Amino acid sequence: MSAVMLNVFLAHYNADITLILPDTVTPTELSLLRMLIQGMSVSEIARKRCRSVKTISCQKAHLYRKLRIHNDLTLWPDLLLRYRMVLRKAGKSLISKAG
Repeated sequence: MSAVMLNVFLAHYNADITLILPDTVTPTELSLLRMLIQGMSVSEIARKRCRSVKTISCQKAHLYRKLRIHNDLTLWPDLLLRYRMVLRKAGKSLISKAG
């Protein structure tokens, strides 16, 4: 299976996160995941995308199932342990999961 790389900048922390995700994740899902990682709520994402909260909630639930993310509380550990998350701040690698 191929993979796709997702890079997310966290302005508040001046940090970058890189994830290696399955290529089954669509561009829309990548965009949604990026916004969730940046801390946006479903309501904020719905406003930004001019979609209903229900639509974004359904897209989020589908994305979580696809990536085997259990819920919002496990988002970070699930991403860290499953998708080789690398966190860099000011050019330094802080966390790296190679497996």
